[in-house]
Amino acid sequence: MNAVLDKPTTPGSLQNPSGPDFNVEQVNPLSVPAWDELVRSHPGGQFFHSQAWLQVLHETYGFEPLAFWVRSDSQIRALVVLMEARAGLWGRRGVSLPFSDECPPLETPEAPLGPLVECVLREARRRGWASVEYRGGGTALDDAPPSLSFLTHELDLRPGVEGLWSGLDDSVRRAIRKAERAGLALERRHDESGLREYYALHCETRQRHGLPPQPWVFFRAIHRHILAQDKGDLFLARAGGRAVAGAVFFRFGGRVFYKFGASAAAFQDLRPNNAVMWAALKNYAQAGWHSLHWGRTSVGQEGLRRYKLGWGTREEKLNYFKYDVPRHGFVLERDHTEGWHTVLFRKMPISLLQWWGELLYPYLA
Repeated sequence: MNAVLDKPTTPGSLQNPSGPDFNVEQVNPLSVPAWDELVRSHPGGQFFHSQAWLQVLHETYGFEPLAFWVRSDSQIRALVVLMEARAGLWGRRGVSLPFSDECPPLETPEAPLGPLVECVLREARRRGWASVEYRGGGTALDDAPPSLSFLTHELDLRPGVEGLWSGLDDSVRRAIRKAERAGLALERRHDESGLREYYALHCETRQRHGLPPQPWVFFRAIHRHILAQDKGDLFLARAGGRAVAGAVFFRFGGRVFYKFGASAAAFQDLRPNNAVMWAALKNYAQAGWHSLHWGRTSVGQEGLRRYKLGWGTREEKLNYFKYDVPRHGFVLERDHTEGWHTVLFRKMPISLLQWWGELLYPYLA
């Protein structure tokens, strides 16, 4: 169950900003011309703020996007992007953003976050939202308790291929060399047929992890709005002509975001995941991208954490914040990455898992 703080706190009361009046506007990000260029104007802007990602979520699940911002001189001074998602069978909630590892609010010293958070709360009450969820924080949330905490890892690509190689753990170098000796073929793809091959691996991997796969329509939207528009890449590794591992990356504003990875269990001894990741790192470093973000890691996933650190990444803490609108308090939650449901899902055939994915994901967000 969720636990609400004994002393309820209104998000807008966490900060009393001073300075000039703020012209906070509410907009639909999908209707704003040059939205991505405006997001890039802020140093914290990232892929999950972009129109392509918002369009994927809107098209797949029907989530309605909305944003509050302070804008001047063709630049974003402060920004909160949300989507209205389902909360249970009948309720609604605001999430920033669904199925996104992080989508932090953006602010600047001259335009702090407090007034935007106040506007979000007023809109949440008007719409009857059950909660407002922020994946990443800002100054207006500094005194709030996080609902959940994760780890994030980012790799600086600017040292180039030689610098990246020297920063790898010995175990990672050995795995890459083993994959090279196995003669795996590496491909960079943007076509739907390649993504279908990846999706088969994705479903198999989700079954091993005890989780339903996202529906194919979600990946089809990723192809339409991201891969086919040259805003991301799919890397595949093949053994004997068969796709045995793959990874999906998104690109925005000098940064690359690793979003999905999958592999065939029968070929794990060839280290195809390492081959795919090394091929991607070399590609992005040579192309001049600044860094690669490895997504979130649950605090208890020590094996995954060590794997990411083995590539020379920098580790940081990522906090999520959830505000219960009717009860006027921040909510503490449990990380449900592992549990009884994962044991159950591991035993299901993939076809049944796909059915559960289509049923559940519109409500998970």
